[in-house]
Amino acid sequence: MNKRLTIMMLAIFFTVGGKCLAEQEKMIVSIGTFKNKSTGDAKYFESLIDRITNSIVNTRKFRVVDNARLKEVLKEQEKSDMGLSDPEKAPAKGKIKSAGFTIYGTVMTIGVSRKEIQHDGISGSQLTAMIELNLRFSDVESAEVIASKTVKVTRLKSELESAGSKIMSNLGDVLIQETVEEAAKQVTDKLMELAYPLMIIKLGQRDVTINVTEERAKTGMLFEVFMRGEEMKDPESGESFGSDEEIVGEVKITRVFPKFAKAEPVGTLKTETLKEGMILRPISADSIKKREDEEREKSKSEFKRRF
Repeated sequence: MNKRLTIMMLAIFFTVGGKCLAEQEKMIVSIGTFKNKSTGDAKYFESLIDRITNSIVNTRKFRVVDNARLKEVLKEQEKSDMGLSDPEKAPAKGKIKSAGFTIYGTVMTIGVSRKEIQHDGISGSQLTAMIELNLRFSDVESAEVIASKTVKVTRLKSELESAGSKIMSNLGDVLIQETVEEAAKQVTDKLMELAYPLMIIKLGQRDVTINVTEERAKTGMLFEVFMRGEEMKDPESGESFGSDEEIVGEVKITRVFPKFAKAEPVGTLKTETLKEGMILRPISADSIKKREDEEREKSKSEFKRRF
């Protein structure tokens, strides 16, 4: 009986200890201060920050902490990392093994606008939900700005009234929440791109293997493929400006597995052109829609010129 109890206690100890260790080894992300310069309802701003936090947490890739607790967490992390049994593997002083990013920025626009419309005796409104967010990603230790991004999301829908009754009277709230969700997704995608860049890890005869998990990939998704060039540095300070990049083409996800995905070249791009280590970035739904609209307008113009 005592032997069985001891085994159970050891199992619990190693399970809990393993989870704690895994949590410590995760990259740290601190949600910094976001300024609200928009004139929209404050509840939309609060919803956006909550969605960004939840979206990052749900990746299960990061240890998300409040900005107020950041120093405390960094001290805990440094003690853990500096206590490695092998001194040769210990990080240099001031360099935490599992460092990460602080995310902050300014919300320039968030809200819903309404335009009244009349057609064949039916009145209604056209609603436009819009978010514009300027982001900064800084090193969690040095506070050096590593990357910036502007997120712009727009959604349009119509709200109709007939015989004095309103259809979907809460459409404005529904629309802004859809917009908030997409904006939070784009913030998370940028963070994942910085922390865990997607790349080609294996070449096949007709397809390639990408290090993208099933949480980040869906069949049919399009990715742009980039070839990294030579790293550029300041000749005096030696500061790195990053690497030059050249777009190679696009690939489409054909099969998704838990830890990776298969993709095939799109258009004239050939598998032989691709190489292991090439970087991939997802093409957003808004970009695809814009491209389709441009192609549609181009086809209309061609048709008018011919006839």
